Amino acid sequence: MNIEVIDPQGLPQLYTTQDGSLPDRNPLNIGNVPNVDLPLRNKPTGRWHVQVFAKPCQVELYNVGGQPIQLQSAAGSLTLAPREQQGIPYHQQITLDDHRFTFYAPRSSKVINVEVAFPTPTELTAAHTANNPLEGVITLHNDGEQAEVQFNLRVEGLPEGAYRFGDSNPKLSYIRQESIKFWVYHPGYLLPHGTHCLQIYAEAPHEYPHEVAVGSHALYVQPHYSHSLKFG
Repeated sequence: MNIEVIDPQGLPQLYTTQDGSLPDRNPLNIGNVPNVDLPLRNKPTGRWHVQVFAKPCQVELYNVGGQPIQLQSAAGSLTLAPREQQGIPYHQQITLDDHRFTFYAPRSSKVINVEVAFPTPTELTAAHTANNPLEGVITLHNDGEQAEVQFNLRVEGLPEGAYRFGDSNPKLSYIRQESIKFWVYHPGYLLPHGTHCLQIYAEAPHEYPHEVAVGSHALYVQPHYSHSLKFG
């Protein structure tokens, strides 16, 4: 997992398991107390300690300490009580103490990668039809030695007919990354309302056999209502 931290002075720092600045374990411990994986500057307002669990579509923050912690995110502010857990989608910035955090999903392949981006928080409503879909962007990365790479893409977390790709078999020729459009429609009764994990799998079986990259995004599906009047 990668974590971008912006300190109170506005200076960003990326911590990652790839360069060793973060240990490769789950959960990670962050806070302003001793003996944590990511120690931050102590603040006179209080001591805090959070465990960060990496999940497929989000991280879950668990307040290990004995005091409540205030969080600010795109969804608003909330209080994380002691021994309480809260899910935070990847790529969504939160403010915790006087630092800003953005969590990025761990990579499943070193040679290919896929990122999924939608407006956040992402809500799929009944207004999102085939003629008015919710639009996202999929970015593919070729970080290996092959100059030309043919990708195959597939979706988990949404039923067939509830999405479409701008190109489901994109080819990267002598470029390292490319973005394609991805549209999502409300699936009606095929998917219960609530938060679902949308996952895009990318493979390049000819150039990079056995390599699979996964990009994920938390998607909130609103209820679908259908009413009819019957006269007898």
